[in-house]
Amino acid sequence: MPGRRPNLTRRGLFRGMAGGAALLGAGVPGHAAASSSRVLQVEPPPEVPRAETLVVCAADHAFAFGDAGWMNPFLPGMSQSGVQFAFEPLAMYHVLTGETVPWLAAEWAYDDDATELTVGLRPGITWSDGRPLTATDVVATLRLLRDGPASLRAAAAVQDRFLEARASDDLTVLLRFRNADPRFFHDVLAAAGDRALPIVPAHVWAEQDPETFRNIDPEQGWPVVSGPYRLVADSADGRLWDRRDDWWAATTGFQTLPAPRRILWRPRYDDSHLARLAVDAEVDTTPPLTPSRIATALSIAPSLTSPTGAEPPFGAVDWRPLVLGFNAQLAPWDDPAMRRAANHAIDRAELVRAGELGRGQAATLPFPDFPAFETIAADLAPLLERFPVDAYDPDQTTALLRGRGYVRAPGGVFARGGQALTLPLVTAPEHVGVAAVLVAQLRRAGIDATVETPPDAPGRIAQGIAVAWLWPHGGGVRDPYLTLDRYHGRHAVPTGETALSPARWRDSAFDAIVDRLLTLPPEGEDAGAAVIEAMAIWLADLPEIPLVQTFSRIPLGTRYWTGWPDTATGRDPASWRA
Repeated sequence: MPGRRPNLTRRGLFRGMAGGAALLGAGVPGHAAASSSRVLQVEPPPEVPRAETLVVCAADHAFAFGDAGWMNPFLPGMSQSGVQFAFEPLAMYHVLTGETVPWLAAEWAYDDDATELTVGLRPGITWSDGRPLTATDVVATLRLLRDGPASLRAAAAVQDRFLEARASDDLTVLLRFRNADPRFFHDVLAAAGDRALPIVPAHVWAEQDPETFRNIDPEQGWPVVSGPYRLVADSADGRLWDRRDDWWAATTGFQTLPAPRRILWRPRYDDSHLARLAVDAEVDTTPPLTPSRIATALSIAPSLTSPTGAEPPFGAVDWRPLVLGFNAQLAPWDDPAMRRAANHAIDRAELVRAGELGRGQAATLPFPDFPAFETIAADLAPLLERFPVDAYDPDQTTALLRGRGYVRAPGGVFARGGQALTLPLVTAPEHVGVAAVLVAQLRRAGIDATVETPPDAPGRIAQGIAVAWLWPHGGGVRDPYLTLDRYHGRHAVPTGETALSPARWRDSAFDAIVDRLLTLPPEGEDAGAAVIEAMAIWLADLPEIPLVQTFSRIPLGTRYWTGWPDTATGRDPASWRA
């Protein structure tokens, strides 16, 4: 990742934050920045030994937290630097095992036609200010998202699918949906992957504007949270969270207190600096590293391990396969034949062998390789014979391009009407290995591909400024619906507007199938048939090209901490998730 190298030491960060000086807030992207106003001032935090402090580098904001002075879980620009455990979800779905763990909710049940859902909360849940967490808080959170702008995190799904909720008593919530919706609990209410619907206190948020509410005010005890840590210091350089020994889950016997007395959250740095911090045990875990970087770090630091220990692939399968995506509104890549031409220029085996040092896994479908998808992957095998996405066939690339009027110029690049066929890509630093191999393959086939890693790549992709991208895409973790919904035509907003799903592809027949799929029980035969019908359209048009499964190759330090979640326990240790 390009950028400045931080000249910040752990000791200096503690000293600066422990002094209780006024800490200045920067603006959340898309929101007004703070000037020199005081946004958080606390008593000097008590000294906590390093051996009792978990030190984490964030996965998103690079070099500095652009959201210092904010703790609003609904803003798209919020970093995952504590907000994910401060506001707890109703349940957690473990993607590696398919297990759903009730959390704030103790139970839930749909009515016979899946148009209503009843959720029962655990007794004894309290907020950090001592007030009880009740059904009123759940209802208020859902209404906040239903009635607020669609740009808020989780708002789009709530607005599309949720109709109303009411509290029948302190521990019971009754929800009504716009249509039969047997997936709503797992799709929206349960945390899974990077998705979570945080429940917030109604007595704090009732009179607030969710787009402008900072939710930080020490005099009022904000943020009021339900999770096991409270925010004690906040700046662009880092965040300190101290354990709450009165956490409801511990006092009720539901959970034990987490071992770290303090969590220090630092921003993300460039890949090489992250690896050095992990090797030196200055941080305990980081965002994913490249295959070569984590292999080197593990080889020179005996105190480091990974989600798969010392053995490749050094990470758990992520919920977001890596794809070659296109803005389907921009010529010439709005043409399915052009996208198929690019696909047949790609040798996935070489992407894994050279781009991931043999420590990866090819992908031919837009779904993660989780247990929940084994049956549907088998059901789709006949379609992959009809649409051989995995076929590396440069001759087919040539034939498709010639069929669209392209001629290979003396320099080897195809051109039409005097214009060379270009494909400018953006990607993230952790994917540069795969990107370099992909670009070489496309260029060998006559497509003038290039790649860059701009810091604003997510914004370029979301706004359609990027022509194409090498990026992990989210979607379903329990069944295919949320993945297929990414390609629904309602997301195909004009280029220049921010899209919740960036492909900007539209097919009315596909949309109708996805709308029908939403109402069908995910385990039923009708749902399976609908998925096959939708995927036949998707594979024919190929709005995005699946390349490889993504792995969260995360270094895990054992000098100060043991018992990390790993693939053997079926738990994802990614620190930025709930």
